[in-house]
Amino acid sequence: MRGILLTLVASVLLWGCGDDASMMVDAGLDALDASLDAQVDAGGNTLQPRVDAVLAALEPWAAAGWYDTIVIGMREGDVEAYGGIGTVDGAPVGADTMYEIGSISKTFAGLLLADAIERGEMTLDTPLQDLVSGTIPTGPSGGAIRMRHLTTHTSGLPTFPDDIVFESLDDIATYEDTDLFAWLESFALPREPGEAFEYSNMGVGLLGYAVARASDDRFEPLLQTRILDPMGLEATTVELVDGAPEPRDHLLQATTPIALSEVFSAAGEMRSSAREMMRYARHQLHPEELSGTLANAIAESHEPVASMDGLSIAYNWFFRDSDEVIWHNGATNGMAAYLAVVPAEDRAVTVLTNVRNHIEHGPHYVWALDALRQLDPVYREPPVDHAIEDLAVLDDYVGAYDLVGMRTEVTRVGDHAEIQVEGQPRFPLFARDVDSFYLRVIEARIDFLRDDAGLVYAFELFQGGRVEAPRIE
Repeated sequence: MRGILLTLVASVLLWGCGDDASMMVDAGLDALDASLDAQVDAGGNTLQPRVDAVLAALEPWAAAGWYDTIVIGMREGDVEAYGGIGTVDGAPVGADTMYEIGSISKTFAGLLLADAIERGEMTLDTPLQDLVSGTIPTGPSGGAIRMRHLTTHTSGLPTFPDDIVFESLDDIATYEDTDLFAWLESFALPREPGEAFEYSNMGVGLLGYAVARASDDRFEPLLQTRILDPMGLEATTVELVDGAPEPRDHLLQATTPIALSEVFSAAGEMRSSAREMMRYARHQLHPEELSGTLANAIAESHEPVASMDGLSIAYNWFFRDSDEVIWHNGATNGMAAYLAVVPAEDRAVTVLTNVRNHIEHGPHYVWALDALRQLDPVYREPPVDHAIEDLAVLDDYVGAYDLVGMRTEVTRVGDHAEIQVEGQPRFPLFARDVDSFYLRVIEARIDFLRDDAGLVYAFELFQGGRVEAPRIE
């Protein structure tokens, strides 16, 4: 089976309930803070101590099983620094180790669109219907999906068609354009395009597909010719590469590499290294160093195209810190990645790892960004998992439960339990205490409830609130 693309944030949703701050042990790493403070006081363009400080903060997380390998790259002016944790085939990971970058691919697709606009091949307001042969749905009032909607996740299209069965991951690799257009013929947009943000891998996949079709080409070769070659990104590719770390899940078990059909490829099939990510970042910081349409396209791709509910989106770039930082992250079935660029400071940072997206990736990305910018990262240590002395207790939890009308199954897989909400992937549970567990894909706690006879009759889900799920089987 092949990999499945995950969304910008964790795709699991265990219905409106909550988190427990006690799951995480907040602890200031004084030595690291002192190191950064000393570096700030000393001034100068010293990037390596910042990379080393973040890696030192991540070491306990790797030791606790949250990571297998990690690589960090930073850039400031013309200076670059790299570092890593872990090995591949006995060799330390580093600047040239290749990783799946997931949805960072979307920024390349956005740039391909901006370049096509610079070439006069289309505009932001070109209807998608004008560029493809299949039927594209319109909004309830007849509004057309335009290129601006695809590059800002405001098209009204869901993240994937609902006829893809993710239990069989091959489906996402073999789902062709004819399959998608057949599905779109019966799909009704829930609202007018442009009215609301809804993250859509399908939408960005169609963006790359449509830009390529407008040039009588395919996404991969067009990307190579117009973006990768002019930027000198010799290793960045959508192809499988040798020597890359093995993709891993939350238990560090091997999973499968990402593989998407052409109609989804632009949404997240690319692979790159920290060094190439910093080269890509350099062009974001200094587009004037490029010639032709690409220089203007890069500058344009940083301009917001849609703003709603406090969220601004450019050509698949997101903004933070009063729009000082443009960024995107990525997550596949067994890897995660982050890229942030700070144009006003001539700085950039990337974080690459071969472990599926988990709840701590976001905070760890911010550690790296703050360290780059010589701010004060708020470090914390990983939670200490409860040791289950008698694994037979896991059998007590096995069964089906009713979670707000959704059938939810708990199974035992060897030395751990897993939970699966109807229509969602299966995820492992990590012990925090007796009969109490947490997930690593989202801030949520699950406590199993026992009756007077000691039998499990329900579980409680804490995720922003409390919901009780009675056992039904």
